[in-house]
Order: sequence, then structure tokens, then C-alpha cells
Amino acid sequence: MLTKTTERVLFVLIVLLVYGPTLVLAQTQQPNADRPKITEEELDTHFELARSLAQEKKFEQALKEYLLVFDNSRDVAKYGGVRLSYVPSEIASIGRVYPPAILALQSRRDEREKLVLAAKADFDVLHELTSLNEHLNEPERNLVLFDKLKTLGPAYSDLREDMLRLIWEQLAAARRYDDLKDTVDELAKQVASQIAESAVNNDFPDNSVLSSTEYQGYLRRSIIEDGARVYETLLGLGKAEKADKLAKWMFTFSSDGEMYAQLINGAINAKRIDIASNLVERATKTLRRTEDLRLVREAAQRLPKVK
Repeated sequence: MLTKTTERVLFVLIVLLVYGPTLVLAQTQQPNADRPKITEEELDTHFELARSLAQEKKFEQALKEYLLVFDNSRDVAKYGGVRLSYVPSEIASIGRVYPPAILALQSRRDEREKLVLAAKADFDVLHELTSLNEHLNEPERNLVLFDKLKTLGPAYSDLREDMLRLIWEQLAAARRYDDLKDTVDELAKQVASQIAESAVNNDFPDNSVLSSTEYQGYLRRSIIEDGARVYETLLGLGKAEKADKLAKWMFTFSSDGEMYAQLINGAINAKRIDIASNLVERATKTLRRTEDLRLVREAAQRLPKVK
């Protein structure tokens, strides 16, 4: 069986043979400090063109436009989320049939990784790196790099803290609770702040984006999913009292089946079967909607069977 390293080397060699000229372009279109800054309007034009070309299966031209947007949009406020989500996601999508797109993402990821290890990266570089790993379907590289940073000296302390903030969900999902012991209280406060923000926006709506249906939907997902991760981490660290306080905040936001199911799963992951069982019992007594009860039953199936 080939190792991952061997597989990647073979992949690169094949792509070099088939797509050599295009690959050179993809690898070299990096940000240039001497290049005139691009405007938001110009980025919009290139982004729409990239999507249009991708739909027409003109992948070489599409990749060029996508990379232009990615490489030149860091300082354009509107593109903060776009360049770290839609752009690499769509590049990875065309990469499934056009391998130079994957190599273009990998080269940018590798360059940022080198900057991090040389202690020459800022938060933006770290954010780009973790995002690229996600869209390359290599999230484990984030954990490997984080572990490497933990072994390095004081010059890397800020980078370690920044990376922790960026990958805390991964650490929680990997049940590496100890890595989050110094951060978990602050994470709990952030969830509570989001709950308060949602209440304010609901009680005093205005015409801003914060009161929009889209943003409220995002806030709900963040509160339920991130809140459950923090709840799990608190339990995993033996902070059951604080976990209970956080759960009370979350139930004031929503006490439906989805919320219960997420908290039940979190308690099971943290091996607090007693707390998970109590949540199931509470949910069964208080919930009435069929869909809510179904979600709770599905979560309860992960509980150990009583012999």
C-alpha cells in the first residue's frame, strides 16, 4: 500500500507531465507587493467570470481568474469571507476534474506553512492556511502543525494562541480537551454573548444585516453547534457546574429537539453518560413535537445499553 507521501509525489509527477504549462502559471500567480491594488468591483468581475468559465468547463481560464481573486483580495473587506470559503471551495471543486487546481491550492498552503514555521506569519496567513487545509480535505494537517508549534519556543507563542482560536472546533471534535483548558471559559462566554446578541436583535430589530433571516440562521447554527462543542469540552475537563450554566443559557435560546440532541451527543462524547441520560429523560418529558422527539431518540441510541 502506498503511503500518503508517495501517493502525493506520484500525483504531482503525473500532473506535471500532463498540465506542465498551466501548472507553472498556477504556482506563480502569488501576491505581489508592487502590483496595483485591485478594487472590489474588479474582484466581482473576475469572480463572476471565474464561475462562468467553470460552468463552461473552461477550467484553465477559470482557475486563472479564481487565483487572481484569491491572491489579491486579502485587503478588500467584502472578500474576507469569500476568499476563505467560496473561492477555495470552487477551486477544489474544479480540481476534481482538473488537477492543477488542487496543486494551486496546495502550493499556497505549503507557502503559508513555511511562513508559520519560520515565525513570519500573521493571523491572516494562519487563517488562510487552516482554510486551505479544510478545502483540500486535509484538516489533520492543522492538528499536526499545532502540535509542532507547541514544541517551539517563545517566538511562537502568539502563533500558537492564534492557531488555537482557529482550530478549537477540530480540537474539541478530536476530544483533545486538555488543549482547550485555558480557553474554554472564554469560548463559553462567546456562546453566551451570541445568545444575548440574538435576543437583542429579535427584540429590537432594525434594517441591518444583523436582523436578517440569513444572519439569524447563521447565529442559530453557531450557538447550537459551537455551544455543544464548548459544553462537551467543559464536561471533558471535569467542569460540570460550568457546563450546566452554559446549558441553561442555551436552553433560554432554544429548547427544541435539535438543541437537546446536540447536548446529549456532547455529554456522551465526554463520557458523562449520567448527564446524557438526564438530558434524554428531561427532553422526553418536556418535548411534544414528533420531529423533536425523533432527534432526541436518535441521539439516545448512542447511550450504552443497560444490561
